[in-house]
Amino acid sequence: MPNKLQNRTHLRNHFVYYNLHKRCWSLKALETLEPGKYELFAPSVKGRVTGHADTVLASRVTTKISEAGRQRVIREKRKNVHAGIIGLSVIAEPTKNFVTTDTTPSMSYNPYKRPDFYDRATGATVTTAPHVLMRSGCNGSPPRVYYGDDLYYAYWTDREGGIDHEHTTGFIDLSDLYAWIGHVHFTGFVRRISRPLDTYLTARDGHAEFAG
Repeated sequence: MPNKLQNRTHLRNHFVYYNLHKRCWSLKALETLEPGKYELFAPSVKGRVTGHADTVLASRVTTKISEAGRQRVIREKRKNVHAGIIGLSVIAEPTKNFVTTDTTPSMSYNPYKRPDFYDRATGATVTTAPHVLMRSGCNGSPPRVYYGDDLYYAYWTDREGGIDHEHTTGFIDLSDLYAWIGHVHFTGFVRRISRPLDTYLTARDGHAEFAG
């Protein structure tokens, strides 16, 4: 049986779905990768669950729903695995801490109401996304699937006991990043992961702006 993936595990081309029994995300391989084929990606076997994770970060995402599976849920009133997201690049248990809020764009799916994934705030159908952050929830909170066009990583250092400690905080929404920068009076630099080129900004005492 696959176990919880520890630390940061980088996977290629996986189907990710919420596992109701384990209360976390399960990652099923859509292709076989032999050990050592790619330096970046962990090995996987097509059709098998590579492992499980509480937090998943996926890029170049497509949502997937089996209509036959959805109709079976409606007919039998019992849930089955028929919906999730496909990520070409998937990171299980990313080491970076991500900040999200109640206003961070997120998507949901309810087989009894709609045949698609939809934005929780606007109701708009979501079929693709550059980046998706999936959290299993804690302390009784439901799982959440956040999405955005770019990823942002804020790099900062603090000093404790005479030793400098480096930190990275991630964001999937630009408004969340700007709010955090102002709230903590952030000083440091931020990397925006985007296509075709990454961009950077420098913040000082809570003030920053991307060039371009």
